[in-house]
Amino acid sequence: MSKLEVDQIDPQSGTTLTLGTSGDTVSIPAGVSLSSGATLTAPVLAGSASSAGKVLFKEDTDNGTNSVTLIGPAATADVTVTLPAATDTLVGKATTDTLTNKTINASQLIDGTINTGKIANDAVTYGKIQHTTTANRVIGAASAGAVGEVQVATDMVADNAITLAKMASGTDGNIISYDASGNPVAVATGSAGQVLTSAGAGAVPSFQASAVGGKILQVIQGTTTTTVGNTSTSYADTGLTAAISPSATSSKILVFVNQHVTFFSGTQQAGGSLQLLKGSTVIYAGDVTYEMYIKATGSSAIQYYGRRTLNYLDSPSSTSELTYKTQARNYQNGMTLESQVDSAESTIILMEIAG
Repeated sequence: MSKLEVDQIDPQSGTTLTLGTSGDTVSIPAGVSLSSGATLTAPVLAGSASSAGKVLFKEDTDNGTNSVTLIGPAATADVTVTLPAATDTLVGKATTDTLTNKTINASQLIDGTINTGKIANDAVTYGKIQHTTTANRVIGAASAGAVGEVQVATDMVADNAITLAKMASGTDGNIISYDASGNPVAVATGSAGQVLTSAGAGAVPSFQASAVGGKILQVIQGTTTTTVGNTSTSYADTGLTAAISPSATSSKILVFVNQHVTFFSGTQQAGGSLQLLKGSTVIYAGDVTYEMYIKATGSSAIQYYGRRTLNYLDSPSSTSELTYKTQARNYQNGMTLESQVDSAESTIILMEIAG
């Protein structure tokens, strides 16, 4: 192998010194240093079959004993690393550094990598909370687990937290109860002196008259002075009537009747009877034979004037309006029975008695 040893090759100014041709290898032995200021234009640092190309930087503070090695990536294709066009310090993957004026996009974050400890207290604002998709919902958890949209459940409301101001307006005197479906319902205001009375399970209570037994709750009176005649043995209205509306289904109605009647006949005997009705239903039937009866001897005609009294205690079990009236009939055909003869007044009195 030939060897050329020279102390210096000094090309003519402006010329190019070429060492070797394409395919040749120019070796610079270890320990040979390039002079300060030497320029290498687009050099290629080739690697081997087992390692990438690299550049070794010797430090000057320890006479070049320590070094920094810049190693090319083990890439399967050409890559380009562009240094910033600024005086700066590069940040390493394993070093502890503070980034300034840098932006991290959501696509650059790994899901589930930001834990609670990395978020400052009071740092999440309302604007950063996801909008709900349903009206009148809150963010929370109906049970232990993930937070999501939930309705306000009973256990979310603290005891004694709902004030009167938060309740719907109502009518003075109403009270709150529950209907058969379990929904709140207002019980209508009653009248002065009434008490709240239960209607049993599944029914709304109501204000009714005091349930003190035997107390008279109201009195209704009906009168008539109109003469009504009847010549039949069939009952007919006398015109004496009165109506009452009980304040409670437990009330009873005490009926007092003072009915003026007269009957006369061309025979030696005459008579008649009264019956009491509630609406069209007979609640007291008179004794046709002996209720009102007179018989004379030695005479072919007879006439009677008098009053028939009648008392009856009814249990209607109703709060609807009830009409009570009397009817009268003859003892036998061929005689005449009249009521309120000569403008005499007949009365019917209805008393509601607390049950």
